[in-house]
Amino acid sequence: MIINKLREIVDCRQFLRFALVGVVNTGVFYIVYLILLRIGLGIIWAASAGQIMGAINSYFLNRIFTFRIRKHGTIGEKIRFIFVSIGQYFVSVGLIWSAVYFVGIIEELAGVFGVAGSVIVGYLGHRFWTFRGME
Repeated sequence: MIINKLREIVDCRQFLRFALVGVVNTGVFYIVYLILLRIGLGIIWAASAGQIMGAINSYFLNRIFTFRIRKHGTIGEKIRFIFVSIGQYFVSVGLIWSAVYFVGIIEELAGVFGVAGSVIVGYLGHRFWTFRGME
């Protein structure tokens, strides 16, 4: 019963495409995050800029590749995407900050925790809200 419910929630092929896009988004996030840390910005600014760049990349790749939407995006879709991205941002930055200041993980590795939380929020939010019914 639990397995069947999970299958309703997670389309495995779609999730694999989402994960592949996530790898690319993670690369974008981490490149921006590390560069900005190196030039002296704090973790909040570096993580914020990385998240924004990853979100822009995510919108286009997930829309076309993951959810296979070919028609033009609506304003509502873009607004929903922004709201999910904001949720991802707060989860990501909150987990990074907590990993550094509560757990004591070095800043360069703390981004992994943010990425993990962001993936969960992003997949569920985009699948069931942003791009729902548009496939």
